[in-house]
Amino acid sequence: MLLDINYFNNEDTPSLAYNLIGKFIFRNENGQINHYMITEVEAYHGLLDKASHARFGKTPRNAIMFGKAGYSYIYLCYGVHWLLNIVTGAEGFPAAILIRGIDKTFGPGRVTRKLNINGSFNGKILAPESELWIEELDTIPPKVLELPRVGIDYAEEYRDMPWRFILGS
Repeated sequence: MLLDINYFNNEDTPSLAYNLIGKFIFRNENGQINHYMITEVEAYHGLLDKASHARFGKTPRNAIMFGKAGYSYIYLCYGVHWLLNIVTGAEGFPAAILIRGIDKTFGPGRVTRKLNINGSFNGKILAPESELWIEELDTIPPKVLELPRVGIDYAEEYRDMPWRFILGS
């Protein structure tokens, strides 16, 4: 089942992130379709979340986070790594889920390299016509670990929110 705009238009981004574990991300490159299980994600939710790019309001860089759910928010981190996020929630409310791991690939920069995606995917709907989409396949519901997000020591009270989700064993 294709996860579409309606699926991502959920106001509880952390719960949506939790439920993405075990779903599959698909990539069509020149007719070659590959898919990978999503194994690690992080949720970023609203203006008050001090770890979110939206914490200082809407900017040209983060404007997509304020847009429609089910679109990709891709940005360049440290001038080196493209990172893939999925916009969630109602239009106007900035929220997104960072894809940190797929199958045996760990780290958001490695994920985008494996999927061969870059800034040209920024703002595209996650759907087969955009060559990048997410589906729920018939699998056993996974065990999910809830942990604090990483690399956000500056985020004060949001630093320890358990909004990082990993496929458990």
